Amino acid sequence: MMGDDGPSSAAQDETCSSIYTALCPPAAPDMRLGVSLPPQTLVDAAEGRCKERVPTATTGCSSDSSDIPSNVSDGFSGYFIPKPLGVEDPLRSLFEPLSTLSSIVTEVSNLEEAKRESDSSLSKLRREIDVLEKKIGGRDEHKYGADGELYGIRDSCYAVESGKYEYEVCMFKKATQRDKGQKGGGTHLGNWAGMSRDEESGQRVMKWDKGTKCWNGPARSATVY
Repeated sequence: MMGDDGPSSAAQDETCSSIYTALCPPAAPDMRLGVSLPPQTLVDAAEGRCKERVPTATTGCSSDSSDIPSNVSDGFSGYFIPKPLGVEDPLRSLFEPLSTLSSIVTEVSNLEEAKRESDSSLSKLRREIDVLEKKIGGRDEHKYGADGELYGIRDSCYAVESGKYEYEVCMFKKATQRDKGQKGGGTHLGNWAGMSRDEESGQRVMKWDKGTKCWNGPARSATVY
């Protein structure tokens, strides 16, 4: 309010008074949409602050604005030294989760990094398994048997004597018939044709076929049980 001689003394008093003079008591909550705004907890806390600070607030102004105090006491002009929230402070429960937020963020970041490392290790192991499976013929037992059980003897050859002949079969390669005692050469019985399983006995059957033709018959072959 302005008069002929300038602002009224009432306006000066209001200007120099504590902010709590204007803020206390707090406004009643607005119940729009059935929700209390602000929350009742905040209203109760504000009322508590008003009861503590309004009586000690300064309500007048100094006649000499140049008087600057050398020591400002707690509560001067409505100013109070900030204090940590007490155990019984109703706002403590609202702000307490914020105190652990930084540690939660750090923990989540560490877990994400650990997950990335685990995913990288898992991908590497899967690639190694894929390479090994292809090396042993995959999951198809027709090449190296179930789970690659014949992979270890893939380059092995075995000789069996029968009568005056010696039969040599080389795994996954060729089969040869020779006269007993003969060191090289021989009759070609065929190349590796694959492996199957006898349905009745469950025994594996290995075959070599398309060998040299008999002089009066079909191409030679060999079968090993």
